[in-house]
Amino acid sequence: MQITAPDGQLTQTRTDRRGRRSALLVAALALVPSTALAEPGTWTPTGSMLMERGQSFSATLLPGGRVLVAGGVNGDGRSIEDAEIFNPSTGTWAPAPPMNRPRSRHTAVLLPNGRVLVAGGVTVTPDGGEAATRTAELFDPASRTWVETGSMSADRYHHTATLMTGGRVVIVGGAGNAAPFVHKTAEIYDPSTGRFQPIAPLTKHRFLHRAIKVPDGPVLYRGIKIPDGPVLIVTGGDFPSHCDSLRTAEVYDPVADAWSPIASMSDARSAHVDALLPDGRVLVAGGWSLPVGTCPVAGPTSMTASSQVLDATTGQWQAAGSLGSPRGAIANVQLSDGRVLIAGGRVPDGDRTARTATAELFDPGTLSWSPTGSMRTPRVGHAMVVLADGRVLAAGGFGPAGALASAEIYTP
Repeated sequence: MQITAPDGQLTQTRTDRRGRRSALLVAALALVPSTALAEPGTWTPTGSMLMERGQSFSATLLPGGRVLVAGGVNGDGRSIEDAEIFNPSTGTWAPAPPMNRPRSRHTAVLLPNGRVLVAGGVTVTPDGGEAATRTAELFDPASRTWVETGSMSADRYHHTATLMTGGRVVIVGGAGNAAPFVHKTAEIYDPSTGRFQPIAPLTKHRFLHRAIKVPDGPVLYRGIKIPDGPVLIVTGGDFPSHCDSLRTAEVYDPVADAWSPIASMSDARSAHVDALLPDGRVLVAGGWSLPVGTCPVAGPTSMTASSQVLDATTGQWQAAGSLGSPRGAIANVQLSDGRVLIAGGRVPDGDRTARTATAELFDPGTLSWSPTGSMRTPRVGHAMVVLADGRVLAAGGFGPAGALASAEIYTP
């Protein structure tokens, strides 16, 4: 007797009772996603996206556990408006309505009401060129529609967007179309009004920086205490020349609407790892570390392997274990147990840099990094999302042969 499996292959079985049971078992197992049977610490292929997305796209976990992917750069290097949704239970992708305009290098934040705020980025201009945009739009998973919302006060890309208490979103820095190109401005989006309002400016111009909400104060800086409550800590980034990585960090107090400098990191860094550890400390690691006052082609000496943690109660940085190798253009997520996973990016390769498939885990208990299973494909510019069941989806990016549509899942 022959049984056709879900992948279309024929399975030859015996006709006795045991044979029939074996065939049924084989068919049943074929219905189980391969990632469900994966060994811990390994990556397993899953369904490919419907199109190649090389970099600068967003990936957002939706209520119900599906993942919305939107925009980015296609294989031709152009910003796109296309969107699609990943279903982890089947390992498949389905088309979603496109955004109202092409976007790459934008931000995407899941709001408490279940909608996704997409803001800024680089879009296609009427003459066929590309430029930063200040526009924003909302995706409603229930109606599967995109609607325009209020625009930001400035064109921005490579900015940050952080969900704060009450569902408002703080937009920080980024680069724009006009001098000095890199912003020190910030603004806040209120979902109840659909509008952005300017807030106090940063102490430094920043893009490719990182921003993270610390739920509880106080934070000390230069001996002065910020009141208890959520604050935003911004680290690193690049300065107006687009080439000078920053060591500095600062904190935003939303009650006082004020930014204040805190202790600087030991190394300048941009496009780096950041994570809020279970004990309230803030981790930074890796990233580009470009010499101040120069604009070199990013090479093997332009990355750092160092890590530090910020104690929010003292405002001081503490050294942590180094990455296995200097690494730039890092993708990272925080696992449900508090560990931090990094995968892919660029690492030194002789006198140049190379895309990598390697991955590492940070243990908050020991403040150290250790290797874990490598991805199936070297990637840079990809997106990673922690799924509802704790596994991690990695999708797209640039591989050795160009832009990728492939995706894979990590089992912690």
